[in-house]
Amino acid sequence: MTQALIFGTGTFSRQLADEMLASRRADSVIGFVADGDSEERSLDGLPVLPLERAEALWSRSSVELLVGAPAGASPMPITGWRRAAFHGLRGRGARIGGFVHPNARIFPGAVLHPSAIVLARAYIESLARIGRNVVMECDSYVTQACSVGAHSYLGPSSLVAGQVVLHAEVWLDTNATLRSGLTICRGARVAAGAVVQQDLYPFQEVSARAPRLSDPHGTAP
Repeated sequence: MTQALIFGTGTFSRQLADEMLASRRADSVIGFVADGDSEERSLDGLPVLPLERAEALWSRSSVELLVGAPAGASPMPITGWRRAAFHGLRGRGARIGGFVHPNARIFPGAVLHPSAIVLARAYIESLARIGRNVVMECDSYVTQACSVGAHSYLGPSSLVAGQVVLHAEVWLDTNATLRSGLTICRGARVAAGAVVQQDLYPFQEVSARAPRLSDPHGTAP
């Protein structure tokens, strides 16, 4: 079985390591890779490697990298950080891997990019397409014939109803719901518990307290 390093030392990275180690053999995750100047030498009993050391490791072995999350506050949204990390690491020769938890439900006909991360009890129906470097957290749900764009993040218990198109870098927080047939443009962010009933424009933010949406840019998706 291929061994993995996880880039970033944030909470999601640690959660990902825990789920991988619990569902695979004990040495499937061999450490974390620091995403900056980190004083951490280990996390949860696993080493934290500087990028240069990790690069030397993956260049001479079959180790793959999974993109996690940064430690502390990031200067950009997490979806943008994950996009930059994905392309930056791949440019350095890393093989970007993914993970599908054995308790996730993937219907026949669904298509997942090999770098997608799908955690426990996530649910993906037939004809859905999950793009590169997408994260589907625990209990998230993508129904039939939806498309989830690259680097998007679907939070715990979020729901994407049928025939929804999510462009790249969309963020759905916990329990966010998208009704069927919508187009959600790049970088849109939907707050926890919000129910979205019409298309979202690029980088539009939706609060659970503001169900009536407006176009901040005056342009159609």
